[in-house]
Amino acid sequence: MKISIAMATYNGARFVQEQLQSFAEQTRLPDELIISDDGSTDATKQIVSHFATSAPFRVRYFENTGCPGYTGNFNSAIQETTGDLVFLSDQDDVWLPNKLADVEKLARSHSEKLVFINDAEIAHRDLKTTGLTKLGQIRSLGLDDRTFVMGCCCAVRRQLLTFGMPIPSGFHGHDNWLVGLSNGLNATVIYERVLQLYRRHGQNQSQFMANKLEPAKKYHLWFRVLTSTVLSSNPGQLEAHLEQRQIFKRGIEEAVQKSHNPWRARLEGLDVRVDVEIAGLVERTAIRRQSLSIRAVRALRYWMAGGYRTSSGLISALRDIRG
Repeated sequence: MKISIAMATYNGARFVQEQLQSFAEQTRLPDELIISDDGSTDATKQIVSHFATSAPFRVRYFENTGCPGYTGNFNSAIQETTGDLVFLSDQDDVWLPNKLADVEKLARSHSEKLVFINDAEIAHRDLKTTGLTKLGQIRSLGLDDRTFVMGCCCAVRRQLLTFGMPIPSGFHGHDNWLVGLSNGLNATVIYERVLQLYRRHGQNQSQFMANKLEPAKKYHLWFRVLTSTVLSSNPGQLEAHLEQRQIFKRGIEEAVQKSHNPWRARLEGLDVRVDVEIAGLVERTAIRRQSLSIRAVRALRYWMAGGYRTSSGLISALRDIRG
């Protein structure tokens, strides 16, 4: 099995050397490392170039033009890989030496699965560990394991990339796309072993509650839900979510054309389910555009018709009434 690492960089000079070194210290070395850079103005390129001169595997570094952003940068890196199993890497973590070997073994034992996500220990800027893991935090919040969508912990089988790439234009998050697609196909394996340190340094892209350096509790989530539902208003949030699901659906339709059974049949089924979800979001968007009295009546009718079963139930209904 050929293994690739796809890394996206942007002004990562402060931490990237430690991550690169952790690749070189793997008990099972990668066959190639592909690095796509989004126009760094610091010493990232020099650090990578120096590492490449002594790396025990092939290193390819290329600079994107036009500032593609986080998702576009990963899109470029992934599409340059040639491995059977592609590991996704941020520029500021540190992998434990057995990560590649363990996940490769996992992939061999689950030949019918497409995405493998390992747990990560949350660490401070200086890599001082917290004893908290990403999966543990998610579960402490009372969230479903399917909310564990963390690109830097993912390995993706080539088979998914053949019909799932490129990432649909306008979609937010390479991991949201690949893991979302895999989850929809029931083809994701969550591996509970910690195989890397997830560094939190204040400039991380993700601000998800489960990424905090302090223990997460269910009341933290409920407090946020309460404040966002009752005390604050974001009228464009639902429209933005609807737009993302519509882009996701277009991506599925493109994937259907590039796939073969059994994945084509599963993708077609996923397309139908997303259609239902989109119809619900369209209805909820229409509800929020009405006056308060009409919103309340329409939300109640939608509730009685079972419309909120595909969302967050009562919370979604209250948000729609809130407008």
